[in-house]
Amino acid sequence: MRGAASVAPAGSLLALARDQLERLCPVVALDGRVDEILSDLAATLGEYALRRIDDGPLFPSDVCDDHTPFEFSITIEEGVRELRVLVEAAGGDFSLGSMQAAGRGATHWIREQRAAVTDRLDSIEDLFLAAEPQGLFTRWHALEYRGSRPPRIKVYLNPRLAGPEQARERVDQALHRLGRDDARRELDRRIRRGGLDEVKYFALDLDATPSARLKVYVRHHDLTASQLEAYFAETRDYPPGVAEAFCRAMLGPDPWTGKPVFSCLSWIDSETRPKPTVYAPLSGYAANEAVARNRVASYMMAQGIDHAALDGALSALAGVPLWQARGVVSYASARWDGVGPPRVTAYLSPLAYRPARTPP
Repeated sequence: MRGAASVAPAGSLLALARDQLERLCPVVALDGRVDEILSDLAATLGEYALRRIDDGPLFPSDVCDDHTPFEFSITIEEGVRELRVLVEAAGGDFSLGSMQAAGRGATHWIREQRAAVTDRLDSIEDLFLAAEPQGLFTRWHALEYRGSRPPRIKVYLNPRLAGPEQARERVDQALHRLGRDDARRELDRRIRRGGLDEVKYFALDLDATPSARLKVYVRHHDLTASQLEAYFAETRDYPPGVAEAFCRAMLGPDPWTGKPVFSCLSWIDSETRPKPTVYAPLSGYAANEAVARNRVASYMMAQGIDHAALDGALSALAGVPLWQARGVVSYASARWDGVGPPRVTAYLSPLAYRPARTPP
């Protein structure tokens, strides 16, 4: 579906997205861009955007826990606010083969209409395609909006499409083709726990700027604080101990044996050392959104970060008192740039298919 954002049937996913964006955008100083963001979401998601929520999910999207095929996140750093929309394109019979075709179609639209640069993606795309795809998804797209600048766009690829046993090999091949054997060696010396460290996503920024990144995401099962610190040791601009402190603030004492912690290592062309980000799965460790909010807000206050945008975003999406809500904040992440407070992001589920309310 292209250019249909102005048509949002009552009760549809698109109508929900419009309602939530109208409340979210003022929180991140994007008041005048609601229609633009909604149009991008509708075009990327496809005809599924017009499906009635009451029909339930027609495929098990892994973007959100309740299978909503899009997610919002807000990033707060040094007084700047950013909104990101993560979308899974849907189409055909909603099999993984059809989703693979829909994802490629969304990339084409983004390249043509949003001037995305796909040269790096084109050089490795075959590694992330399969005749009979496996796993939970084929590809996702993220569009990041800040101020008046055009959206920055990222594609997430699934290295497990041909089976989980091939995930690492496919990432290694992609890094080699991109001229980043140094990144492969970095992963070799950090991923040391066998199946407890799962390579899950490979991502690329779709632009040609010096800050364009390639990113490898790893899911860490049964993680301890010392193991997390060892994984991040000697990464770029990383002050030792801060990831451990962040996860303790979000999740409580280690080991974290519930929903797994995620990490991301990202590289840019001018740097050999990766920059780390840690993702704490609050939805697996917080009893309700009041608890989740208090953990994130307390951490932000301790770092000297204003949490007003977090409170505004939760008010925009929860729909009920926070102590009654659950599942809105799926993750919180932190990234450090060596000096000053970290860049903190809260990942927010629209909860299209699950009531934002805890059981009585």
